[in-house]
Amino acid sequence: MVIFFLISAFFSYFAGNIFNYSIILLSSNLSKGEVFSGLTYMITYIPVFILSNFVGKHIHIRSNRFLLFTFHFIFALSGLLILTFLSELNFFLLITSVIINGLCFAYIIPCRFNYLNRTVGKKQAAKYSIILNILLILTFGMSPKFTGWILENYSYNSIMIVIISFFLLSNLFLLLFQIKEKNEMPEEGVQIVENINPELKKQVLTFTAVSYFLLGPAMILIPGFCNKILKLSEYQRGDFLSFLGIGLLIGGILATLFFKFIKEIHIYFYMLMLMGLVFSLIPVANSLLIMKIFLMLTGILGGILGGFISGMIQLILKSKEKGSFLAQYSRIIQVSPPFFGFLAGLVSSQIGISMTMVLCGLVIFILSVIMFFKFSILIRYNLKLSG
Repeated sequence: MVIFFLISAFFSYFAGNIFNYSIILLSSNLSKGEVFSGLTYMITYIPVFILSNFVGKHIHIRSNRFLLFTFHFIFALSGLLILTFLSELNFFLLITSVIINGLCFAYIIPCRFNYLNRTVGKKQAAKYSIILNILLILTFGMSPKFTGWILENYSYNSIMIVIISFFLLSNLFLLLFQIKEKNEMPEEGVQIVENINPELKKQVLTFTAVSYFLLGPAMILIPGFCNKILKLSEYQRGDFLSFLGIGLLIGGILATLFFKFIKEIHIYFYMLMLMGLVFSLIPVANSLLIMKIFLMLTGILGGILGGFISGMIQLILKSKEKGSFLAQYSRIIQVSPPFFGFLAGLVSSQIGISMTMVLCGLVIFILSVIMFFKFSILIRYNLKLSG
């Protein structure tokens, strides 16, 4: 039965990531630069940032199944809006659609994680959360190549039709997932996380934000790097970015296979340091193959980290804490990439794309070293795998 839930998640995440990448390309075509595309990408997640506390309460006292159905349909209607007015697309229509989708993103990811906990229990939710994270980052990595292939052979109209279809398919498979959702008391639903150590909470969310830092610069800088520096075609650009997706998939699978190491939190910091260094080497590599290998290694490390973090959060939290904390976690993993992507776009306009990529990798390395020495509560936390 859970397979239907995971297939539904795949179509939902894939459609969302295709939309994100398409919006970056559309905004770049309208403005002819990385700054506006980074700004558009960031605007997508402003509703996530603003509404996360409300969403945390809401998903605890409402049916997560109903919320997922609702926001998938809204997302599909937003794709229909762009499809209808694509020939006369302007900044206003683009931003309107982006904001609508930001509202949907605010609900979809925390709802899915919380829905798992309500249906399969805490330990199983931790394991399936890793798979959900694999799907999230896998579809992130697949979307550029898939979108590039469609643009090479068809058009933006076809991309919007695919997005609409995928969200409707997601709802179809969600209908087939028949495990009953456990009820939760409304009075628990309105509580913000209180039982978790506030300092531990702060360290987990900060570490998560830094871990997802590179996704934004990757989405904003690498397409421009492929186009302006490497002189690749649309399809070749998607092919180059697909190595990030391959790495994310391998990393997610490794996170599942080595689930028992999820409690070794100090390893998270070592992987983050290495990920920053490897990413900084991509633009200085002397061949396209080596660049692809470095990009794939970045994805592998990111995939392991993302999987372990999502599983760790399910294990740390008690049932009544999940809604609020998962909404905050969702805000972090959705808002930090576009925010840092926007900053990377601004910096790249001053110092160039290649230097900005090197700088982003070094920033990750430095921040991970600082956190390693400062986040003693997180490193010493006893993560229990039983129960």
